[in-house]
Amino acid sequence: MPAEDAELIASVPPELLPPPEGPVADRPVWAGRPPKRRERGDSYRWLCYQDGYRAAARHRGGYRIVSKPALPEELSPYQKSLDRLAAATIYDEMARATVRDEVWALTQLLWAHAELVAKVAALKARAAHVNAGAILGSPTQTLDAAGSAIADRIRRMEYYVQTVQAAEAEQAAVEHEVQRASLQPLLRGEALQYSGEALDLLARASGGSLAPQLPAPPRKADPPERDPLPALQRKAGDLVERIQAMGADAPPDLAVAARHLKHWLER
Repeated sequence: MPAEDAELIASVPPELLPPPEGPVADRPVWAGRPPKRRERGDSYRWLCYQDGYRAAARHRGGYRIVSKPALPEELSPYQKSLDRLAAATIYDEMARATVRDEVWALTQLLWAHAELVAKVAALKARAAHVNAGAILGSPTQTLDAAGSAIADRIRRMEYYVQTVQAAEAEQAAVEHEVQRASLQPLLRGEALQYSGEALDLLARASGGSLAPQLPAPPRKADPPERDPLPALQRKAGDLVERIQAMGADAPPDLAVAARHLKHWLER
């Protein structure tokens, strides 16, 4: 089944999944009333369970629920390694399927090893006051050998994933280089085209104005005097000087006017 469907089914508690046989309800009884808002909490959990329930109904008979055992502390690093391998990014479909199957097989071996270790530990506790050291030593040594074999397979799988990822990275680099090489002539052609258009634009811009008979710019007007009195005083002073320069030849009216202007200027 698709990985996303498997994740949805795994998100639903096993006791809430549809029955293995018989009719399947559109909405399971345990779902209760549909949520009104998509918010985290009971409503969000209801939506997740509903999608998982539907996926389980579609693939009924094609999956089985496996309970994950509690691993001892010494086996926890191996489980983390398997989780990293399961989440590794691999683009090759066959390699990805191989890693997925091997990770699942190793996961089952690790869980079985943990269960057997727990059983042997319980047996040792029961035989604490019985002289059974030789008998209990055999499964312990075999379990150690099995754990070493599982660890060796995990290391080989990690090396395989690293090799595949390196090969895919190298292939991607080669494809990028080929694409870059094929793109260079296209870029060069576009650059030449744009260069020709830029030269044409430069020639059009340097050819002068398209309207040679432009009207002359208007003459700049003198700013108006803020205070007209100084201008009048200057004109009156010039007029008095001209009349005085005429001397005795000045008409009587002008001579009288010059005296009045001079008196006004001296005030």
